[in-house]
Amino acid sequence: MELEMASKRPKDLQRTLVSQRFAAPVLRQCLSLGQWTVNTTVTPTPVFVADRLMVIREIWFSLDAVPSDPDGTMLVNALVYDESEAADDTIVVSHDAEAVHVEARKAYKAALAAETAENQLTLEAGDTIRFTLVNNSAAITTNANVNALIIYQPLKPV
Repeated sequence: MELEMASKRPKDLQRTLVSQRFAAPVLRQCLSLGQWTVNTTVTPTPVFVADRLMVIREIWFSLDAVPSDPDGTMLVNALVYDESEAADDTIVVSHDAEAVHVEARKAYKAALAAETAENQLTLEAGDTIRFTLVNNSAAITTNANVNALIIYQPLKPV
């Protein structure tokens, strides 16, 4: 009876449906962006550099304190520099840290801009992502260190 059952099993039983050679893993990169500066737009030094064709799946932000600025805003933007166009595309527009980050040391997902004909969420080798921290007031009550987590997926096998 056991032989009869074994012969009815498909030959590819328990094999992966997509070969490891063709499946692209989801990868992550975390960047420490620092803090806001009063009444200034700061472009932190860490920059994400695409080393191959990839697509940005998500961007998350976490702060080590709940930010507070009663007379202004504390915003984060993400910009992709498209090497082939020599131009910037904004993929996260004015992520409001005060409104979203109500708990310290917890990551919150940013809303990505809708993909257009320019495919700004698709990066080629040499394209970069940088961030800006924007504040428009004379004083910040509670400042926080900002971390950005970029979740991306290569579009071709490594």
